[in-house]
Amino acid sequence: MQHRKSYIATIAGTLLFLTMSVTAQPGSITEQSLLDSLDQAKTGERHAFWLKELAFHYKSDRPATAHSYARSSLEIAEQLNNQRAIADALHVEGAVYWYQGKVAEASKAFFKALEIREKINDKLGLARSYNNIGNVFSWQNNFQEAGLYYKRSMDLRRELQDSSGMVYSLVSLAEVAALQDDLKEAQRYGLQALDLARQIQKPDAEAFCYEHLGQIMLSKKQLDEALDYFLDAASINREIGNQNQLAENLLEIASVKALEGAYAAAIDSLYESVEISRVIDANDLEAEALKKLSLNYAALEQFDSAYFYAINYQIADEKITGEKQARVLFDVQEQYRSQLEKTGLLLRQQRSNRLLIWLSVAIVALLIFFIRLMYVKNQRLQRTDRKLKEKASEIERVNKVLATQNEDLRNSNGSLREFAYVVSHDLREPLRTIGSFTTLLARRFPNDLDSQSREYINFIVKGTKHMSLLLDGLLSYAKVSNTESLALEPLNLNTLVGNVLEILDAEIGDTQADIRVDELPVVNGNRALLSQLFQNLIANAMKFNDKAEKKVWVRYQDQGDMHQIIVEDNGIGIDEAFKSKVFQIFHRLEKNKYKGTGLGLAICQKIVARHRGKIELESVLGEGTRFLVYLPK
Repeated sequence: MQHRKSYIATIAGTLLFLTMSVTAQPGSITEQSLLDSLDQAKTGERHAFWLKELAFHYKSDRPATAHSYARSSLEIAEQLNNQRAIADALHVEGAVYWYQGKVAEASKAFFKALEIREKINDKLGLARSYNNIGNVFSWQNNFQEAGLYYKRSMDLRRELQDSSGMVYSLVSLAEVAALQDDLKEAQRYGLQALDLARQIQKPDAEAFCYEHLGQIMLSKKQLDEALDYFLDAASINREIGNQNQLAENLLEIASVKALEGAYAAAIDSLYESVEISRVIDANDLEAEALKKLSLNYAALEQFDSAYFYAINYQIADEKITGEKQARVLFDVQEQYRSQLEKTGLLLRQQRSNRLLIWLSVAIVALLIFFIRLMYVKNQRLQRTDRKLKEKASEIERVNKVLATQNEDLRNSNGSLREFAYVVSHDLREPLRTIGSFTTLLARRFPNDLDSQSREYINFIVKGTKHMSLLLDGLLSYAKVSNTESLALEPLNLNTLVGNVLEILDAEIGDTQADIRVDELPVVNGNRALLSQLFQNLIANAMKFNDKAEKKVWVRYQDQGDMHQIIVEDNGIGIDEAFKSKVFQIFHRLEKNKYKGTGLGLAICQKIVARHRGKIELESVLGEGTRFLVYLPK
């Protein structure tokens, strides 16, 4: 079903491109330029042409207005008996129906246009009609018939040397092959389309091919190839400034990353998609990105962030529903205004001795139309109201589920914290007993113990001390993991890091480390937790350093809506194979050479996550490590 929806979206995109290639003329870019061209039309043929262009312009946002213009174009073309203009008007009217999802009406208009074009042998028009008929058969799951029409369209475009049209015909053949699970054939057509797009040097067509090849690879579960194609599409769309397609590419990239289990990388792509969607007011793409952000954070078990983006998704989805309702009402008003203007024009053209009779007829027709319009409007409003109520009910249900889950999560975390406290406190007493009596044993019988016994006693004492440190770390980790709201305040990091260096003064003196701190920003955070964060990072930078001249740098970079604080050293570095493990609890490198519990970096990651930020590392073995801390502004 999901692939089916993807294909319908592809059909709509292909139809859009092909129809644009049919109608695009200099000056047909904006609504005002189209209206100006219509006013300046000197002949009936040009008048019909610009009415058709206006119909295409309004096809998705104001379908009733688009239908009005398409029918006016058709009426003029029929009065002039211009068969080509009649077919073009029917073609556009079918496109408007298709965008409304009225496939039966669209099919009827497409076949009428096809019949006329076959009679007058309009090859370019036939290529367009064949492609549209292929879309209809594909929608009906008649893939064999759809493929035949797509091939006819491609053959005519090849004969006319319409390379751009051939690209999209090949993509249509690829899609219909994919729907028949013939993925090998689908990939073959897709690669042919890509080669042709490169030959004619059309970046937008090349990006279009990359995107659909990615979808085909995704259907084949070949995630690496799918990701490469989506990345190529995103790169081109970023370069040519096609923001809408770039936002969609980022959603596709995030989907592949999530399937690979790389949820953090998926989240990065989704953040960018949200930013682009907001700039271009693509509310549907923003809502989809917010929903996927919630799912990826849930997969990472960061439920507070998952809940935050779930709420934002609900808000965005409600906004889309409201815009659809407003667009429906606006389209009804436009339809009424358009009908009034059309009626006035007809009355002026037909003014004669029978003016009063025709005027009466027009008024009666207008009243009937108005009553019908009000009835349709009322029905639409009722349907919209029902949908809004259903949506509100669904949101209320989801909120209740989330509230229950949050309560369960709080209870679970409370139990875990209580367990950590109990373990930490209750285990200390037997540890102290073991350590004390072992020490007493060594002191009482100093001459009766051989060297091996004394070595065993030393092992026991060291073990109890290390276990005590582990319990301290476990208790600190439990405190940081507390899900209660943080007490946040504006903090000058220059002052905070200065205090941390005073605490670490003894260690700095012992290691003779050269610590340099750049000018740091003011952030909104928890003083105790951020102090612990920088104390852990700077202490690690000094501890894991085998250089004669130990150096530590604390730097700052502005990253838009995020602060980036960098803690860098020239120490031992971290092997590439272990980078993904350093933030796990109790995981220590160089256990025999360096002291520690393996909880320091795990605590750092928890602190940053609680501030809705992230922490990353870059390292070269033997040369040093850079920890990059991102905190929201």
